[in-house]
Amino acid sequence: MRETREPSITRKPDREGRGRAWLITHPPHRRDQTATVRAYLVHAPHGHPLWPWYMISCVHLRPIKGVRPAHMQFEEASHEYLFCAIDPNTYDRTDPDRWLGGAGYLEPLDLVHQVANLNDDQAGGVLECIVRAIVAGQSPDQDFRPYWKRVIEGTADHFRSGVHR
Repeated sequence: MRETREPSITRKPDREGRGRAWLITHPPHRRDQTATVRAYLVHAPHGHPLWPWYMISCVHLRPIKGVRPAHMQFEEASHEYLFCAIDPNTYDRTDPDRWLGGAGYLEPLDLVHQVANLNDDQAGGVLECIVRAIVAGQSPDQDFRPYWKRVIEGTADHFRSGVHR
């Protein structure tokens, strides 16, 4: 195993608290990445002592020409949330915008959860709530998978009903 080092990100985080988060703003460089509604590189040292870096993202599940169809967990699924712990041996980037296509993820992923009947703005809003909670101190680790599924479903219900805007 090669020696790992922490990324030296010079851009100010978009969200700060107990953790930090950087919105990924680069345009997709692969066709399948055009499904990304929103993604964050998150430093959450409270998440796990050995892998504190995560990619937290939301993708739409609509067909994309030239890309194999998304795996739908149920027929009405519209979006998927992913919590991916980043392999500590891939900490060689300094620009959060380059992590989306360049980081290695630990498997199994910490969370893969699909929801139904959201538009992209609503799905992105749910992701913002998720990232705020993680930065405030909630762990994105797979040990909290049942918690996150309940939170995501409840938050998605609020966005669908207009409680969150």
